[in-house]
Amino acid sequence: MNEAHFRNINKTGEHQEENIPEESAIHCDGVVKIYFSDTSRVMALQGMDFFVKKGEVIGIIGKSGSGKSTLLNMIGGLEMPTAGKIYVNGRDLTTLKEKEMVQYRRKTIGFVWQRSARNLFPYMTVLENVKAPMYFEKGTGKERFRRAMMLLEEVGMAEQADKFPAQLSGGEQQRVAIAVALANAPSILLADEPTGAVDTGTADKIFRLFCKLNEDLGLTIVIVTHDLSLADKVQRIVRIADGKVSTEKIRRERYTGSFHDEYVVLDKANRLQLDDEILRQAGIQGKRVQVQVIDGRIVISRSSQSR
Repeated sequence: MNEAHFRNINKTGEHQEENIPEESAIHCDGVVKIYFSDTSRVMALQGMDFFVKKGEVIGIIGKSGSGKSTLLNMIGGLEMPTAGKIYVNGRDLTTLKEKEMVQYRRKTIGFVWQRSARNLFPYMTVLENVKAPMYFEKGTGKERFRRAMMLLEEVGMAEQADKFPAQLSGGEQQRVAIAVALANAPSILLADEPTGAVDTGTADKIFRLFCKLNEDLGLTIVIVTHDLSLADKVQRIVRIADGKVSTEKIRRERYTGSFHDEYVVLDKANRLQLDDEILRQAGIQGKRVQVQVIDGRIVISRSSQSR
C-alpha cells in the first residue's frame, strides 16, 4: 500500500521556532497547568519539560492524578497551559488563533479515546464513521470512499465496513477508532488509555497495530496507559509523577531481544524525582538526604537529620 495515500500533512503556516530541534514533533517547555475553583487550586502540571521526536512511539505512565491526561489534552489543543510553551512541529500552540487551532486539531492530531462512545457514532456504519471527518475537507465521494477503505484495510477492519459499532467487539471498535483518527492524515496520534476497556490479548493486538502504523506511515504516537506491559512494545516509556517527568525507560535492541535502560530525569533547575520504591529500598524517609560525590558518582543516602 502506498504511503502517499495516507500522508497529506498540512504545512500551511508552519515554521520552526528558535531553539527547537528540527527532529522535534512535540516540545513542552516549563508547562504549568492550574485548575481553579471557587474554593481551591489544583496544580496538574508543575513546570513540565517533555520532548518527543518525529516518528517516535512513546508511552506515558503514572498514577491517577499525576497529570498524564492533562498533558495529552494540551498537546491535542483541547486545553491551554497556565504558563509555559508547547511546540508541535515547531509551532507554538499558545499563539494559535481559534481558527488555526481548529485546523491544528483537524489536520495535525488524531485522537483515540478509551471509550468507543467518544470515538464512534453509534448510528453510523464503520465505513461512514471513517468517512465522517473527511467531509470537512475538500474531496469527492469516491476519494473519501477509497481512502476510508484503505484505512480500514490498514487496521484490519475492511470486511466489517457495513457493520454498526454495536455489532463489533471492544477491540474491533478500537481498531475502527484508530482508522477514524487517521482519516485526515495527521502526523501525530494521541491515545488516552486505548486498551482500558479490553482484555489482555486484545490490548496486545492494539499495541502491535500502533507499532505497525508507526512503521508503515511514519506516525508519531503518544500513548497514555496504565498497562506496564507496554514497555515491550514502544521505544520509550515516560513516567509522570506530581505533574513532572520523573523517569524514562529507553529500549535498546540486542540479539537476545529488547530491554530498557531506566533513567531519572533532571529538569531545567537540575532537580530530580526519586521513585517511592527507590526511596523505600534505600530506607530513606523524611525530607532530607545526604548527597556526596564519590569517585565521580553522586551518592544519595539517608540523613541523620531526616525530619
